[in-house]
Amino acid sequence: MTEHKLPTQKDNGGFGSFKPPEPDYQGVSIQSFYIPMRDGVKIAIEVVLPENLPPGEKIPALLTQTRYWRAMELRAPFKWFLSADQLSPDFKDFSPFFTNRGYALVSVDVRGTGASFGTWPYPWPEDSVKDAAEIVDWIVKQPWSNGSIGGFGISYIGTTAELLPVVDNPAVKAVIPMFNHPDAYIDIAFPGGVLNERFMKDWGNFDHT
Repeated sequence: MTEHKLPTQKDNGGFGSFKPPEPDYQGVSIQSFYIPMRDGVKIAIEVVLPENLPPGEKIPALLTQTRYWRAMELRAPFKWFLSADQLSPDFKDFSPFFTNRGYALVSVDVRGTGASFGTWPYPWPEDSVKDAAEIVDWIVKQPWSNGSIGGFGISYIGTTAELLPVVDNPAVKAVIPMFNHPDAYIDIAFPGGVLNERFMKDWGNFDHT
């Protein structure tokens, strides 16, 4: 029997350690918009850009589509004791990593959730996929856009990213679903063929609390 000596330090698999590129920008600029869809429903969108991006300079965009509030503002008395960032983690935590390296971050409340209008009948409805197509078109037309878009996210947002190529727009260059639901019917709604009633009800009400 051959004896194998275990490594005494972390093995990087021959690829070496990851070192991100040095920042090209500092600071962020945040803008919020409403975008009208084909049926007049207004979708809330937030755009985070490198601060003081030179006029005429064009950069790629990273897109997330969430049903968990892209942003929030607390009313009194809650705002006296809590920060909205504590309840709704968003781009504020990690946006500088990307914007400082020349990316725009675009966050969307999907139809019927957060600050967006319309109705949300069930997870990942067809209307949301159609909305994504119009949002991609909107991003491409922005003066700061270089026409390249990547989708990313985790859990529900990861699946919206995975559905992004359905829009069949050449501007969508990459998708990074860090965790997603390959089959929402089996994974969430009817695991083992049994209705996951309690979870589906609580999950469905989450955006309305």
